[in-house]
Amino acid sequence: MAEAESISVVIPCYNYGRFVGCAIDSALRQSSPAAEVVVVDDGSTDDTAAVCRGYGGVRYLWKPNGGRSSARNFGIEHARGEHLLFLDADDALLPEALATLRRARQALGPETGVLFGRTEVVADPTAPPTGEPRIWPDT
Repeated sequence: MAEAESISVVIPCYNYGRFVGCAIDSALRQSSPAAEVVVVDDGSTDDTAAVCRGYGGVRYLWKPNGGRSSARNFGIEHARGEHLLFLDADDALLPEALATLRRARQALGPETGVLFGRTEVVADPTAPPTGEPRIWPDT
Protein backbone atom coordinates (compact mmCIF):
# COMPACT_ATOMS: atom_id res chain seq x y z
CA MET A 1 0.00 0.00 0.00
CA ALA A 2 1.66 3.18 -1.10
CA GLU A 3 1.66 6.20 1.19
CA ALA A 4 -0.77 7.83 -1.26
CA GLU A 5 -3.34 5.13 -0.53
CA SER A 6 -5.46 6.32 2.33
CA ILE A 7 -6.71 4.38 5.34
CA SER A 8 -9.80 5.25 7.34
CA VAL A 9 -9.79 3.98 10.91
CA VAL A 10 -13.41 3.20 11.78
CA ILE A 11 -14.29 2.81 15.47
CA PRO A 12 -17.81 1.47 16.16
CA CYS A 13 -18.88 2.35 19.68
CA TYR A 14 -21.86 1.58 21.89
CA ASN A 15 -21.74 2.82 25.50
CA TYR A 16 -17.94 2.62 25.65
CA GLY A 17 -17.27 6.24 26.50
CA ARG A 18 -14.89 5.07 29.24
CA PHE A 19 -12.71 3.28 26.63
CA VAL A 20 -13.13 5.08 23.31
CA GLY A 21 -10.62 7.83 24.16
CA CYS A 22 -7.82 5.26 24.35
CA ALA A 23 -8.84 3.84 20.95
CA ILE A 24 -8.94 7.32 19.41
CA ASP A 25 -5.57 8.25 20.94
CA SER A 26 -3.97 5.12 19.50
CA ALA A 27 -5.39 5.86 16.03
CA LEU A 28 -4.21 9.48 16.11
CA ARG A 29 -0.71 8.60 17.33
CA GLN A 30 0.26 6.41 14.40
CA SER A 31 3.75 6.84 12.97
CA SER A 32 2.13 6.66 9.52
CA PRO A 33 -1.11 8.60 9.93
CA ALA A 34 -4.59 7.57 8.91
CA ALA A 35 -6.47 9.65 6.38
CA GLU A 36 -9.22 9.93 8.96
CA VAL A 37 -10.49 8.54 12.23
CA VAL A 38 -14.24 7.93 12.25
CA VAL A 39 -16.17 7.05 15.39
CA VAL A 40 -19.60 5.57 14.75
CA ASP A 41 -21.72 6.02 17.87
CA ASP A 42 -24.33 3.27 17.70
CA GLY A 43 -26.93 5.06 19.83
CA SER A 44 -24.91 5.26 23.05
CA THR A 45 -26.59 6.58 26.19
CA ASP A 46 -23.36 7.22 28.11
CA ASP A 47 -20.71 9.95 27.61
CA THR A 48 -19.43 8.61 24.27
CA ALA A 49 -20.48 11.75 22.37
CA ALA A 50 -18.81 14.10 24.85
CA VAL A 51 -15.57 12.09 24.79
CA CYS A 52 -15.46 12.04 20.99
CA ARG A 53 -16.23 15.72 20.61
CA GLY A 54 -13.16 16.48 22.71
CA TYR A 55 -10.94 15.31 19.84
CA GLY A 56 -10.10 17.58 16.93
CA GLY A 57 -9.74 15.82 13.63
CA VAL A 58 -12.05 12.93 14.54
CA ARG A 59 -15.26 12.48 12.59
CA TYR A 60 -18.07 11.63 15.00
CA LEU A 61 -21.15 9.99 13.49
CA TRP A 62 -24.27 9.04 15.44
CA LYS A 63 -26.89 6.49 14.42
CA PRO A 64 -29.70 4.71 16.24
CA ASN A 65 -28.62 1.48 17.91
CA GLY A 66 -28.51 -1.38 15.46
CA GLY A 67 -25.63 -3.53 16.65
CA ARG A 68 -21.95 -3.84 15.85
CA SER A 69 -22.42 -4.96 12.22
CA SER A 70 -24.81 -2.10 11.58
CA ALA A 71 -22.33 0.38 13.03
CA ARG A 72 -19.48 -1.02 10.92
CA ASN A 73 -21.61 -0.87 7.77
CA PHE A 74 -22.50 2.74 8.58
CA GLY A 75 -18.78 3.45 8.94
CA ILE A 76 -18.09 1.82 5.58
CA GLU A 77 -20.76 4.00 3.95
CA HIS A 78 -19.27 7.20 5.36
CA ALA A 79 -15.52 6.49 5.29
CA ARG A 80 -13.52 8.49 2.77
CA GLY A 81 -10.35 6.40 2.65
CA GLU A 82 -9.48 3.84 0.02
CA HIS A 83 -8.94 1.21 2.72
CA LEU A 84 -10.51 0.50 6.11
CA LEU A 85 -9.13 -0.54 9.44
CA PHE A 86 -11.78 -1.45 12.02
CA LEU A 87 -10.83 -0.76 15.61
CA ASP A 88 -13.21 -1.71 18.42
CA ALA A 89 -13.80 1.07 20.93
CA ASP A 90 -12.20 -0.91 23.75
CA ASP A 91 -9.05 -1.74 21.75
CA ALA A 92 -5.90 0.19 20.86
CA LEU A 93 -3.45 0.14 17.96
CA LEU A 94 0.29 -0.10 18.43
CA PRO A 95 2.04 3.03 17.08
CA GLU A 96 3.37 1.21 13.99
CA ALA A 97 0.10 -0.54 13.06
CA LEU A 98 -0.70 1.51 9.96
CA ALA A 99 2.93 1.60 8.81
CA THR A 100 3.06 -2.20 9.12
CA LEU A 101 -0.22 -2.51 7.23
CA ARG A 102 1.11 -0.33 4.43
CA ARG A 103 4.35 -2.34 4.18
CA ALA A 104 2.46 -5.63 4.12
CA ARG A 105 0.08 -4.40 1.46
CA GLN A 106 2.97 -3.17 -0.66
CA ALA A 107 4.84 -6.48 -0.31
CA LEU A 108 1.77 -8.62 -1.08
CA GLY A 109 0.48 -6.53 -3.97
CA PRO A 110 -2.80 -4.88 -4.90
CA GLU A 111 -4.67 -8.17 -5.39
CA THR A 112 -4.58 -8.72 -1.62
CA GLY A 113 -8.07 -8.03 -0.31
CA VAL A 114 -7.81 -8.53 3.46
CA LEU A 115 -4.98 -8.06 5.93
CA PHE A 116 -5.09 -8.72 9.66
CA GLY A 117 -2.66 -8.64 12.53
CA ARG A 118 -2.02 -10.06 15.95
CA THR A 119 -3.82 -9.05 19.10
CA GLU A 120 -2.71 -8.67 22.67
CA VAL A 121 -5.18 -9.24 25.48
CA VAL A 122 -4.69 -7.04 28.54
CA ALA A 123 -6.50 -7.12 31.86
CA ASP A 124 -6.96 -3.34 31.96
CA PRO A 125 -8.30 -2.11 28.60
CA THR A 126 -7.35 1.47 29.46
CA ALA A 127 -3.68 0.49 29.82
CA PRO A 128 -1.53 1.15 26.73
CA PRO A 129 -0.46 -1.94 24.77
CA THR A 130 3.07 -3.20 25.42
CA GLY A 131 3.81 -4.36 21.91
CA GLU A 132 4.71 -7.85 23.08
CA PRO A 133 2.65 -10.39 21.10
CA ARG A 134 0.80 -12.95 23.19
CA ILE A 135 -1.54 -15.80 22.42
CA TRP A 136 -4.66 -15.94 24.54
CA PRO A 137 -5.15 -17.89 26.63
CA ASP A 138 -1.54 -18.19 27.69
CA THR A 139 -0.36 -21.77 27.35
